Amino acid sequence: MDTGCSSVLEGDCTLVPGEAPAVPEAVVSSRTGGVGPEHAVVPVLRRAIGAARHKARTLLTQRMAERLSAPMREGLVDDDQPHSPLNRIKVSSSNPSVGGMKRLLARLELIEATGVLGVNVDWVNGNYQRILFHSVRTASADRVRRMAAPRRHLALVCFLHQTWRDTLDQAVDMYGKLLDRNRKLVETRLDDMLKAQRQAVDRIMCDVLRR
Repeated sequence: MDTGCSSVLEGDCTLVPGEAPAVPEAVVSSRTGGVGPEHAVVPVLRRAIGAARHKARTLLTQRMAERLSAPMREGLVDDDQPHSPLNRIKVSSSNPSVGGMKRLLARLELIEATGVLGVNVDWVNGNYQRILFHSVRTASADRVRRMAAPRRHLALVCFLHQTWRDTLDQAVDMYGKLLDRNRKLVETRLDDMLKAQRQAVDRIMCDVLRR
């Protein structure tokens, strides 16, 4: 398979590494003062870019399909219930709390259970990965399910990879905030206890001195 296809991806002017798409002869002619009409340059160029985008999308989806096993593909099928796996993964993290920490860890486990973290996505352009991530993040489970299967698989894999990294960062940050909050709570309680002990000692000394 040709894995060095150079293409412009839809909507973001992102280039997939490789050679640039071939420029049509009509464009070359107009640039060099040939017989090609000037007004034909833009339409021809747009068609060339559109064809390159389509080729790039096809190549990306094909390569992802080769890397996903049948159980992985089945695991990427979701329903549209409020508590479906995809909707649970999308739930925003809460303020630092034990319950919030448990939800973040449950999200990590849910993503890891799909097995897609073992699929390398480094060959997908970073800008295009972010586009796919946001396309899933902002869509309902029903809309994601209605995507063409090859594109849905590619989009969900990129979404799960990015969500796992984001969730891990959130879990580390929340854990640090919980530790800091507990440290301050312990310090406050310790100060209160020491203060109470000093006051008790002062009362005892006052009683002794009065005798």
